[in-house]
Amino acid sequence: MRLESFKEMPVKLFLVLHNELAYVNNLFYAEGNPLANDLLWGTTLGLDLVLFYDKIFNFEVSRNRLGEYGFYLHWTFSL
Repeated sequence: MRLESFKEMPVKLFLVLHNELAYVNNLFYAEGNPLANDLLWGTTLGLDLVLFYDKIFNFEVSRNRLGEYGFYLHWTFSL
């Protein structure tokens, strides 16, 4: 490599756990919404991969109160 700063690629891996809790207070349109006036809960388990200090890839699996799962990919490239 011509540039010394690019000879080695720093890689960091972080384990992430999120837990979200909320309450929906909907007094006017509760009939058509099954989630209205109820406690909502969700949790997420993920991995964050950081390359070159500013390139971030997120891999997340989440589950909500209804038992639905989702897999999400996020990436950020700072300039």
